[in-house]
Amino acid sequence: MPFFLSRTVRQWLLASLGLGVAFGLLAFVLLGQLDDATLPGLQVSVPVRVVSAVCGWTYFVCWSVSFWPQVLLNYQRKAVDGLSTDFLALNVCGFACYATYNCLLFLPTHVRAAYIDRYKESPGVHANDVVFAAHALILTLVSLVQAVTYSRGRVCLSPAAMLYVALSFAAIMASLTSVRQNPFLLLDVQ
Repeated sequence: MPFFLSRTVRQWLLASLGLGVAFGLLAFVLLGQLDDATLPGLQVSVPVRVVSAVCGWTYFVCWSVSFWPQVLLNYQRKAVDGLSTDFLALNVCGFACYATYNCLLFLPTHVRAAYIDRYKESPGVHANDVVFAAHALILTLVSLVQAVTYSRGRVCLSPAAMLYVALSFAAIMASLTSVRQNPFLLLDVQ
């Protein structure tokens, strides 16, 4: 480990990596036969599936751990000084879209069925993708609630962020009404 990292940071990094590897192995043992998202369309060996599961759950743990220090610091200080509300609002918007995308392609939905019907293979979305997206959305929402709560109502978004969030919301609502008629619309977005 690099010498410039504190002992606490080194411990967090090692624990995250170890936990990720453990989750990956456990997920493979418990879900290995159910998770058909590994390299869609290809028959893969057991070692490749194990490596895929370990890497996927390791990224989940490492990225998920990165959300917690800010949430805990905000709670400890009962303040969010220096934390951009634009960043939080845009992250909520982004993770909401990412979670929706992953859920639609992983869970048994009409969008997943349309994908399989069109491409004759399972979408490349794993369980760890869905869990990460949901976890990221929840913790980003917690941070946004902390910003509103701890700043005593003095939270404001920049006009650019407000416009982006409003346009994103409008586009999502318009897309949802169109997708009900034709689930392939979601698949054709590049």
